[in-house]
Amino acid sequence: MQILIAIIILLACVLFLYFKHKLNSASHKGKVGERRVYSRLLDLPDEYNIFDDVMIPNKNGKTTQIDHIVVSPYGIFVIETKNYQGIIIGNGSANDWKQNIWGNEYKLFNPAIQNYAHIAALKQFLPKYSHRFIHNIVTFPNDTKLNLFGISEHVVHYNNLRPTILTYTNRVLTDGQMYEVINAIHANNILDKERRKAHVQSVKLSVATKNAYTSNGLCPLCGGKLMLRNGKYGQFYGCSNYPNCKYTKK
Repeated sequence: MQILIAIIILLACVLFLYFKHKLNSASHKGKVGERRVYSRLLDLPDEYNIFDDVMIPNKNGKTTQIDHIVVSPYGIFVIETKNYQGIIIGNGSANDWKQNIWGNEYKLFNPAIQNYAHIAALKQFLPKYSHRFIHNIVTFPNDTKLNLFGISEHVVHYNNLRPTILTYTNRVLTDGQMYEVINAIHANNILDKERRKAHVQSVKLSVATKNAYTSNGLCPLCGGKLMLRNGKYGQFYGCSNYPNCKYTKK
């Protein structure tokens, strides 16, 4: 009996250490930050179309993962989310920044430069849209101290992300251009489970954009074709990319 109890205690300790490691891992913390940012983006007005966790091919034949893309009449916002704590020290033109936390310093790659790589991958499919249409935004947790200089991009706290996007008030994209941009994202976004692994994509489109997609027989979530199917409660339209995409329409 004592041996059994000892084994149970040992297993409990192993499980505790495993889940503690998972919760403290950089990838888990990163995902927590991305969820927080996405929830703030959902509060944008209806004319803003929001893509979360977009994976597209880059020029090297590999893939790049973009945390969030917002397509609006006022431009395209490409957002890189960081969940670093402490003090972030950096020069806008430097390749590396520093994180100072609890007296320890760590090096991190300049996230604004990192996000320009994401923008370059996206522009492969949007060649006629210059950088004046596309805005580079990096966002950090609200309690992170940002000690930055020489920054031409937007580097803001989570709480300031939405207000920063809303400072753009000049309409630079027509409805047709927005539809073209959204189509390009849909067409090149990788949904394959093996390549995405743990990535989970979310999309929030405006009512007008959704109606434009469905009226053309396209899925508003991934751009796949809508196909008439027979279900338990009658006929409905389902996405041709099922089971990767589970969009349905009565």
